[in-house]
Amino acid sequence: MATEGTLSLRDTLEEAFDEAEEEIKGEVEEEEEVVVDDTAESDVVVEEKEDEVVEEEVVEEEVVEEDAEAEAITEAIKPPNSWKPVGKEVWKDVPEAARTEIKRRESEMGRLMNDSAYNKKSAESYTQVVQPFLSNIQAEGVTPQAAITNLLQTAASLQMGSALVKAQTITRLIGAYGVDIQTLSDILTDTYKPTEEDRINQAVDERMAPYNQQQQAQAQQVSFEEDQARQSVRAETDAWSEGAEFVKEVGADMADLLDMAGKRSQSLTLDEAYDKACQMNPEIRKVLNQREAAARAKENGVVNRKKRRAGTSVTGSPNGGKPGAMQHDNSLRGAIESAFDEAEENVH
Repeated sequence: MATEGTLSLRDTLEEAFDEAEEEIKGEVEEEEEVVVDDTAESDVVVEEKEDEVVEEEVVEEEVVEEDAEAEAITEAIKPPNSWKPVGKEVWKDVPEAARTEIKRRESEMGRLMNDSAYNKKSAESYTQVVQPFLSNIQAEGVTPQAAITNLLQTAASLQMGSALVKAQTITRLIGAYGVDIQTLSDILTDTYKPTEEDRINQAVDERMAPYNQQQQAQAQQVSFEEDQARQSVRAETDAWSEGAEFVKEVGADMADLLDMAGKRSQSLTLDEAYDKACQMNPEIRKVLNQREAAARAKENGVVNRKKRRAGTSVTGSPNGGKPGAMQHDNSLRGAIESAFDEAEENVH
Protein backbone atom coordinates (compact mmCIF):
# COMPACT_ATOMS: atom_id res chain seq x y z
CA MET A 1 0.00 0.00 0.00
CA ALA A 2 2.85 2.34 0.89
CA THR A 3 4.56 1.65 -2.45
CA GLU A 4 1.41 2.31 -4.40
CA GLY A 5 0.78 5.52 -2.39
CA THR A 6 4.36 6.69 -3.04
CA LEU A 7 4.17 5.91 -6.73
CA SER A 8 0.80 7.64 -6.93
CA LEU A 9 2.14 10.72 -5.15
CA ARG A 10 5.23 10.78 -7.37
CA ASP A 11 3.15 10.55 -10.46
CA THR A 12 0.97 13.31 -9.16
CA LEU A 13 4.00 15.55 -8.43
CA GLU A 14 5.46 15.00 -11.88
CA GLU A 15 2.17 15.76 -13.42
CA ALA A 16 1.87 18.86 -11.26
CA PHE A 17 5.36 20.03 -12.28
CA ASP A 18 4.44 19.61 -15.94
CA GLU A 19 1.26 21.60 -15.46
CA ALA A 20 3.16 24.31 -13.55
CA GLU A 21 5.68 24.66 -16.37
CA GLU A 22 2.89 24.92 -18.92
CA GLU A 23 1.11 27.56 -16.83
CA ILE A 24 4.32 29.58 -16.44
CA LYS A 25 4.92 29.37 -20.18
CA GLY A 26 1.33 30.42 -20.88
CA GLU A 27 1.55 33.40 -18.53
CA VAL A 28 4.77 34.60 -20.18
CA GLU A 29 3.05 34.42 -23.56
CA GLU A 30 0.07 36.38 -22.14
CA GLU A 31 2.38 39.06 -20.76
CA GLU A 32 4.03 39.41 -24.16
CA GLU A 33 0.59 39.77 -25.73
CA VAL A 34 -0.34 42.43 -23.12
CA VAL A 35 2.85 44.37 -23.93
CA VAL A 36 1.98 44.25 -27.62
CA ASP A 37 -1.57 45.34 -26.83
CA ASP A 38 -0.29 48.20 -24.65
CA THR A 39 1.99 49.36 -27.47
CA ALA A 40 -0.89 49.27 -29.93
CA GLU A 41 -3.15 51.14 -27.52
CA SER A 42 -0.44 53.76 -26.94
CA ASP A 43 -0.22 54.26 -30.70
CA VAL A 44 -4.00 54.68 -30.79
CA VAL A 45 -3.85 57.29 -28.00
CA VAL A 46 -1.15 59.23 -29.86
CA GLU A 47 -3.19 59.13 -33.06
CA GLU A 48 -6.32 60.25 -31.21
CA LYS A 49 -4.44 63.15 -29.59
CA GLU A 50 -3.21 64.20 -33.02
CA ASP A 51 -6.78 64.01 -34.28
CA GLU A 52 -7.91 66.20 -31.36
CA VAL A 53 -5.28 68.82 -32.24
CA VAL A 54 -6.45 68.79 -35.86
CA GLU A 55 -10.07 69.11 -34.74
CA GLU A 56 -9.20 72.10 -32.52
CA GLU A 57 -7.48 73.75 -35.46
CA VAL A 58 -10.55 73.08 -37.60
CA VAL A 59 -12.78 74.63 -34.93
CA GLU A 60 -10.58 77.72 -34.77
CA GLU A 61 -10.63 78.02 -38.57
CA GLU A 62 -14.42 77.72 -38.57
CA VAL A 63 -14.66 80.46 -35.95
CA VAL A 64 -12.42 82.75 -38.02
CA GLU A 65 -14.51 82.07 -41.12
CA GLU A 66 -17.73 82.72 -39.23
CA ASP A 67 -16.35 86.02 -37.92
CA ALA A 68 -15.30 87.04 -41.44
CA GLU A 69 -18.73 86.16 -42.85
CA ALA A 70 -20.47 88.03 -40.04
CA GLU A 71 -18.30 91.09 -40.65
CA ALA A 72 -19.02 90.97 -44.39
CA ILE A 73 -22.76 90.68 -43.76
CA THR A 74 -22.65 93.54 -41.26
CA GLU A 75 -20.85 95.74 -43.77
CA ALA A 76 -23.33 94.83 -46.51
CA ILE A 77 -26.34 95.76 -44.39
CA LYS A 78 -24.76 98.73 -42.66
CA PRO A 79 -27.53 100.90 -41.16
CA PRO A 80 -27.98 104.58 -42.03
CA ASN A 81 -25.63 106.91 -40.18
CA SER A 82 -28.51 109.13 -39.09
CA TRP A 83 -30.10 106.35 -37.03
CA LYS A 84 -29.64 106.17 -33.29
CA PRO A 85 -27.63 103.30 -31.73
CA VAL A 86 -30.69 101.31 -30.65
CA GLY A 87 -32.13 101.51 -34.16
CA LYS A 88 -28.83 100.44 -35.71
CA GLU A 89 -28.80 97.29 -33.59
CA VAL A 90 -32.12 96.05 -35.05
CA TRP A 91 -31.29 97.11 -38.61
CA LYS A 92 -30.15 93.56 -39.49
CA ASP A 93 -33.64 92.29 -38.63
CA VAL A 94 -35.38 94.64 -41.09
CA PRO A 95 -36.59 92.86 -44.27
CA GLU A 96 -34.36 93.33 -47.30
CA ALA A 97 -37.03 95.14 -49.33
CA ALA A 98 -37.58 97.61 -46.52
CA ARG A 99 -33.83 98.13 -46.14
CA THR A 100 -33.55 98.93 -49.86
CA GLU A 101 -36.35 101.48 -49.66
CA ILE A 102 -34.89 103.07 -46.54
CA LYS A 103 -31.48 103.28 -48.21
CA ARG A 104 -33.02 104.98 -51.24
CA ARG A 105 -34.82 107.50 -49.06
CA GLU A 106 -31.70 108.14 -47.01
CA SER A 107 -29.75 108.75 -50.22
CA GLU A 108 -32.29 111.34 -51.36
CA MET A 109 -32.19 113.04 -47.99
CA GLY A 110 -28.40 113.04 -48.15
CA ARG A 111 -28.44 114.86 -51.50
CA LEU A 112 -30.92 117.40 -50.15
CA MET A 113 -28.75 117.95 -47.10
CA ASN A 114 -25.69 118.47 -49.30
CA ASP A 115 -27.58 121.01 -51.40
CA SER A 116 -28.79 122.72 -48.25
CA ALA A 117 -25.25 122.84 -46.87
CA TYR A 118 -24.00 124.42 -50.11
CA ASN A 119 -26.78 127.01 -50.05
CA LYS A 120 -26.07 127.75 -46.42
CA LYS A 121 -22.38 128.25 -47.15
CA SER A 122 -23.20 130.56 -50.07
CA ALA A 123 -25.54 132.61 -47.86
CA GLU A 124 -22.87 132.92 -45.19
CA SER A 125 -20.34 134.15 -47.77
CA TYR A 126 -22.87 136.64 -49.10
CA THR A 127 -23.55 137.93 -45.60
CA GLN A 128 -19.83 138.36 -44.90
CA VAL A 129 -19.46 140.49 -48.02
CA VAL A 130 -22.52 142.65 -47.44
CA GLN A 131 -22.33 143.08 -43.67
CA PRO A 132 -19.60 145.79 -43.57
CA PHE A 133 -21.62 148.00 -45.98
CA LEU A 134 -25.08 147.20 -44.70
CA SER A 135 -25.56 150.62 -43.04
CA ASN A 136 -24.71 152.45 -46.31
CA ILE A 137 -27.09 150.24 -48.26
CA GLN A 138 -29.86 150.87 -45.75
CA ALA A 139 -29.17 154.63 -45.97
CA GLU A 140 -29.84 154.41 -49.70
CA GLY A 141 -33.21 152.90 -48.93
CA VAL A 142 -32.64 149.73 -50.95
CA THR A 143 -32.14 146.07 -50.18
CA PRO A 144 -28.70 144.43 -50.39
CA GLN A 145 -29.85 142.48 -53.47
CA ALA A 146 -30.95 145.71 -55.24
CA ALA A 147 -27.72 147.48 -54.30
CA ILE A 148 -25.60 144.65 -55.74
CA THR A 149 -27.74 144.60 -58.91
CA ASN A 150 -27.29 148.37 -59.41
CA LEU A 151 -23.55 148.11 -58.83
CA LEU A 152 -23.17 145.31 -61.39
CA GLN A 153 -25.29 147.19 -63.93
CA THR A 154 -23.10 150.30 -63.51
CA ALA A 155 -19.95 148.26 -63.94
CA ALA A 156 -21.38 146.65 -67.08
CA SER A 157 -22.26 150.09 -68.56
CA LEU A 158 -18.75 151.39 -67.96
CA GLN A 159 -17.15 148.25 -69.38
CA MET A 160 -19.27 147.58 -72.44
CA GLY A 161 -21.30 150.75 -73.06
CA SER A 162 -20.73 153.28 -75.85
CA ALA A 163 -18.94 156.59 -75.25
CA LEU A 164 -22.28 158.28 -74.74
CA VAL A 165 -23.49 155.64 -72.31
CA LYS A 166 -20.26 155.84 -70.34
CA ALA A 167 -20.44 159.64 -70.15
CA GLN A 168 -24.06 159.47 -69.05
CA THR A 169 -23.21 156.91 -66.37
CA ILE A 170 -20.36 159.06 -65.01
CA THR A 171 -22.60 162.10 -65.01
CA ARG A 172 -25.21 160.20 -63.04
CA LEU A 173 -22.61 159.11 -60.50
CA ILE A 174 -21.23 162.68 -60.14
CA GLY A 175 -24.69 163.96 -59.40
CA ALA A 176 -25.61 161.09 -57.10
CA TYR A 177 -22.48 161.27 -54.96
CA GLY A 178 -21.82 165.01 -54.97
CA VAL A 179 -18.48 165.14 -56.85
CA ASP A 180 -17.08 168.70 -57.10
CA ILE A 181 -16.93 169.60 -60.78
CA GLN A 182 -14.03 172.12 -60.40
CA THR A 183 -11.88 169.64 -58.49
CA LEU A 184 -12.65 166.99 -61.08
CA SER A 185 -11.73 169.41 -63.87
CA ASP A 186 -8.44 170.35 -62.18
CA ILE A 187 -7.51 166.68 -61.75
CA LEU A 188 -8.42 165.89 -65.35
CA THR A 189 -6.31 168.83 -66.63
CA ASP A 190 -3.54 168.13 -64.13
CA THR A 191 -3.89 171.63 -62.68
CA TYR A 192 -5.13 170.62 -59.26
CA LYS A 193 -3.14 172.14 -56.38
CA PRO A 194 -3.25 170.07 -53.17
CA THR A 195 -4.36 171.90 -50.05
CA GLU A 196 -2.58 171.80 -46.70
CA GLU A 197 -4.98 169.12 -45.51
CA ASP A 198 -4.22 167.00 -48.56
CA ARG A 199 -0.47 167.26 -47.92
CA ILE A 200 -0.88 166.25 -44.30
CA ASN A 201 -3.03 163.25 -45.15
CA GLN A 202 -0.57 162.17 -47.83
CA ALA A 203 2.39 162.44 -45.43
CA VAL A 204 0.57 160.40 -42.80
CA ASP A 205 -0.33 157.76 -45.35
CA GLU A 206 3.30 157.51 -46.52
CA ARG A 207 4.64 157.19 -42.98
CA MET A 208 2.03 154.65 -41.99
CA ALA A 209 2.40 152.55 -45.14
CA PRO A 210 5.32 150.34 -43.89
CA TYR A 211 3.58 149.76 -40.57
CA ASN A 212 0.30 148.97 -42.25
CA GLN A 213 2.05 146.55 -44.61
CA GLN A 214 3.81 144.85 -41.68
CA GLN A 215 0.56 144.55 -39.75
CA GLN A 216 -1.16 143.16 -42.79
CA ALA A 217 1.62 140.61 -43.37
CA GLN A 218 1.52 139.53 -39.73
CA ALA A 219 -2.24 139.19 -39.83
CA GLN A 220 -1.99 137.10 -42.98
CA GLN A 221 0.69 134.88 -41.41
CA VAL A 222 -1.39 134.37 -38.26
CA SER A 223 -4.44 133.57 -40.35
CA PHE A 224 -2.42 131.14 -42.48
CA GLU A 225 -1.02 129.33 -39.42
CA GLU A 226 -4.47 129.12 -37.85
CA ASP A 227 -5.88 127.67 -41.07
CA GLN A 228 -3.04 125.14 -41.23
CA ALA A 229 -3.62 124.14 -37.61
CA ARG A 230 -7.36 123.76 -38.18
CA GLN A 231 -6.80 121.69 -41.30
CA SER A 232 -4.30 119.46 -39.48
CA VAL A 233 -6.69 118.94 -36.59
CA ARG A 234 -9.56 118.31 -38.98
CA ALA A 235 -7.55 115.76 -40.98
CA GLU A 236 -6.45 113.96 -37.82
CA THR A 237 -9.98 113.97 -36.45
CA ASP A 238 -11.48 112.73 -39.72
CA ALA A 239 -8.95 109.89 -39.93
CA TRP A 240 -9.64 108.91 -36.32
CA SER A 241 -13.43 109.15 -36.64
CA GLU A 242 -13.52 106.55 -39.43
CA GLY A 243 -13.15 103.83 -36.79
CA ALA A 244 -15.48 105.48 -34.25
CA GLU A 245 -18.98 104.11 -34.84
CA PHE A 246 -20.87 106.53 -32.59
CA VAL A 247 -18.80 109.68 -33.13
CA LYS A 248 -21.79 111.60 -34.52
CA GLU A 249 -23.88 110.80 -31.46
CA VAL A 250 -21.18 111.65 -28.90
CA GLY A 251 -19.20 114.33 -30.77
CA ALA A 252 -20.60 117.19 -28.69
CA ASP A 253 -19.94 115.34 -25.41
CA MET A 254 -16.39 114.62 -26.56
CA ALA A 255 -15.83 118.31 -27.26
CA ASP A 256 -17.04 119.19 -23.76
CA LEU A 257 -14.78 116.58 -22.17
CA LEU A 258 -11.74 117.73 -24.14
CA ASP A 259 -12.48 121.37 -23.35
CA MET A 260 -12.87 120.59 -19.64
CA ALA A 261 -9.63 118.60 -19.62
CA GLY A 262 -7.82 121.47 -21.34
CA LYS A 263 -9.02 123.99 -18.76
CA ARG A 264 -7.79 121.68 -16.00
CA SER A 265 -4.46 121.09 -17.76
CA GLN A 266 -5.25 117.39 -17.97
CA SER A 267 -4.21 115.07 -20.78
CA LEU A 268 -7.12 113.41 -22.57
CA THR A 269 -6.81 111.56 -25.89
CA LEU A 270 -9.55 111.23 -28.48
CA ASP A 271 -9.96 107.54 -27.65
CA GLU A 272 -10.37 108.28 -23.93
CA ALA A 273 -12.85 111.06 -24.60
CA TYR A 274 -14.80 108.79 -26.98
CA ASP A 275 -14.98 105.93 -24.46
CA LYS A 276 -16.15 108.26 -21.68
CA ALA A 277 -18.73 109.90 -23.93
CA CYS A 278 -20.09 106.49 -25.00
CA GLN A 279 -20.49 105.44 -21.38
CA MET A 280 -22.27 108.72 -20.63
CA ASN A 281 -24.87 108.01 -23.32
CA PRO A 282 -27.49 105.52 -21.97
CA GLU A 283 -28.47 104.15 -25.38
CA ILE A 284 -24.90 103.60 -26.55
CA ARG A 285 -23.90 102.11 -23.20
CA LYS A 286 -26.76 99.62 -23.49
CA VAL A 287 -25.74 98.63 -27.02
CA LEU A 288 -22.09 98.15 -26.01
CA ASN A 289 -23.09 96.00 -23.02
CA GLN A 290 -25.27 93.82 -25.26
CA ARG A 291 -22.44 93.36 -27.73
CA GLU A 292 -20.02 92.45 -24.95
CA ALA A 293 -22.46 89.85 -23.59
CA ALA A 294 -22.94 88.41 -27.09
CA ALA A 295 -19.18 88.17 -27.57
CA ARG A 296 -18.78 86.32 -24.27
CA ALA A 297 -21.60 83.92 -25.21
CA LYS A 298 -19.97 83.27 -28.57
CA GLU A 299 -16.61 82.59 -26.92
CA ASN A 300 -18.25 80.19 -24.49
CA GLY A 301 -19.94 78.46 -27.40
CA VAL A 302 -16.58 77.92 -29.11
CA VAL A 303 -15.13 76.44 -25.92
CA ASN A 304 -18.14 74.13 -25.49
CA ARG A 305 -17.87 73.05 -29.11
CA LYS A 306 -14.23 72.08 -28.57
CA LYS A 307 -15.16 70.14 -25.45
CA ARG A 308 -17.92 68.27 -27.27
CA ARG A 309 -15.62 67.33 -30.09
CA ALA A 310 -12.96 66.25 -27.63
CA GLY A 311 -15.56 64.12 -25.78
CA THR A 312 -16.38 62.14 -28.92
CA SER A 313 -12.78 60.89 -29.17
CA VAL A 314 -12.23 57.34 -27.73
CA THR A 315 -9.01 57.08 -25.78
CA GLY A 316 -7.65 53.63 -24.83
CA SER A 317 -6.30 52.81 -21.43
CA PRO A 318 -3.50 50.29 -20.81
CA ASN A 319 -4.59 47.07 -19.13
CA GLY A 320 -1.97 44.97 -17.34
CA GLY A 321 -4.05 41.78 -17.42
CA LYS A 322 -7.45 40.40 -18.14
CA PRO A 323 -10.23 41.06 -15.68
CA GLY A 324 -10.65 38.23 -13.21
CA ALA A 325 -7.37 36.57 -14.17
CA MET A 326 -5.47 34.97 -11.28
CA GLN A 327 -2.10 36.36 -10.34
CA HIS A 328 0.52 33.57 -10.01
CA ASP A 329 3.85 33.39 -8.28
CA ASN A 330 6.23 32.47 -11.08
CA SER A 331 8.92 31.11 -8.73
CA LEU A 332 9.69 27.35 -8.51
CA ARG A 333 8.59 27.37 -4.85
CA GLY A 334 5.23 28.70 -5.79
CA ALA A 335 4.84 26.08 -8.50
CA ILE A 336 5.72 23.24 -6.08
CA GLU A 337 3.33 24.54 -3.41
CA SER A 338 0.60 24.78 -5.97
CA ALA A 339 1.37 21.22 -7.13
CA PHE A 340 1.24 19.87 -3.58
CA ASP A 341 -2.10 21.55 -3.01
CA GLU A 342 -3.52 20.00 -6.12
CA ALA A 343 -2.00 16.63 -5.21
CA GLU A 344 -3.59 16.72 -1.77
CA GLU A 345 -6.91 17.55 -3.33
CA ASN A 346 -6.55 14.65 -5.73
CA VAL A 347 -5.52 12.26 -2.97
CA HIS A 348 -8.49 13.26 -0.89
